Amino acid sequence: MTDLLQAKYRDDSWRLLVVCALLNRTTGRQVEGVIDALFARWPTAEAMVAADPAEIGAVIRPCGLWRLRAARLVALSEDWAAGRPVEQCRGVGPYALDSYRLLVLGERGPLASGDRALAAWLEARAGTCATSPRRRSRGASTSAAAASRSAPSPRA
Repeated sequence: MTDLLQAKYRDDSWRLLVVCALLNRTTGRQVEGVIDALFARWPTAEAMVAADPAEIGAVIRPCGLWRLRAARLVALSEDWAAGRPVEQCRGVGPYALDSYRLLVLGERGPLASGDRALAAWLEARAGTCATSPRRRSRGASTSAAAASRSAPSPRA
C-alpha cells in the first residue's frame, strides 16, 4: 500500500501543508531528511512567521531552491496564522489542496493536481483511480473549497 509523507501530519493541517510545499519539485527522501529539524525549530505557523527566512533556508537547503522555499513557507505560515481559508493561502497549489482534501477533510473526489502518488494512495483505499485530466487553477471554486470554508478547519 502506498503511503504518503504528508499523511503523517493529517492531524495538523499547517504541518501537512508545509510538507506539501516542500515536496514540490523534490523527493520525499529529501524532505524526510529535513522535516523533523524544521518542525523542532518552528513547531507552529506563528513561530515560522517570526523566523528569519535565512535560518529556515539553512535547515531546508538539502531540498534545493531553499531561498524560494523559505520565503514560501513564511508566506504560507502568515496566511495560516491569519486564518485564511486553505485554498487562499500562498504556497498552496493543487497538490497541497488535494492532499488537504484527501487527508484532512476525507474527501475522495477527482484530483486537480493529477499527481500519481496521490492517485495511487487514493486507489489503494478506494479501489478506483480518481485523477482529473485537467488541472484546476488555484483560485477556482470547487466543492472542496466550499467544504473547507464551511467545515471547521482543524487548526492544530
